[in-house]
Amino acid sequence: MTVAVAVRKHGKVYIAADSLVNFGGQRYREENCQFHKIHRVGTSFVAWAGWSLYAELLTAHLARHDPPELATESQVFDFFVQFWRELRDEFTWTPKTASMGSAPFAELDSTFLLANRSGIFRVAADMDVTEFQQYTAIGSGSKYALGALHVLYHRLDDPAAIAREAVRVGIDCDVYCGGPIDIMEVS
Repeated sequence: MTVAVAVRKHGKVYIAADSLVNFGGQRYREENCQFHKIHRVGTSFVAWAGWSLYAELLTAHLARHDPPELATESQVFDFFVQFWRELRDEFTWTPKTASMGSAPFAELDSTFLLANRSGIFRVAADMDVTEFQQYTAIGSGSKYALGALHVLYHRLDDPAAIAREAVRVGIDCDVYCGGPIDIMEVS
């Protein structure tokens, strides 16, 4: 479970996330186990809400492919389609056909948040890509973080402070979020 946010204001972009590790309701104290949910993909940063296995899967994928430019919804979509195809083809526990459960198309079983100088993108589990101009949030704590982002965006000037406080609200209000806050400035 996760809370991750991205904020763009005054020409600066920040992405922030909690670092709690949670396995089926088991929580681990931060001095015992920290998990960093923000990873660099070329000139972008990506965080996700869902299976922590995606850290290893994304690392393996990027070891095989140069990170592409991810400046548009189309480029982000193409990257995640390529990632999904590799998951389907290279990892035997991933079905070779699209899931017919909740969506008629491919599913990633996680939601991704991607931030770079060009934009803030949310990639849904069904690979729908949406670009945001100011801010967005993902994860189990996202509804609380989005409320905080809505209030703080016009009250605070510092996008880093907005991102950090929104994640803090998600941590405070969602039992599945916690740990130290990781924050990265997109440069």
